[in-house]
Amino acid sequence: MPDINYSTLTNIITKVRRLTRTPSTTQISDAEIINYINTFVLYDFPEVLKAFSLRKTLTFYTRANIDKY
Repeated sequence: MPDINYSTLTNIITKVRRLTRTPSTTQISDAEIINYINTFVLYDFPEVLKAFSLRKTLTFYTRANIDKY
């Protein structure tokens, strides 16, 4: 499972509940809101703003017997 900042996710869920005026989990579950968020980020969020495009492989070389760089 990816590292998720649950306090931020909780804030987003709370905001969605306030915007949609559905404060109860019986009206819309947290899992359903999280699914909507994931679907939005994967399919609707503009490609240039996605963090996936910022991923790069970092390669660096070290020397033997050096503990600090």
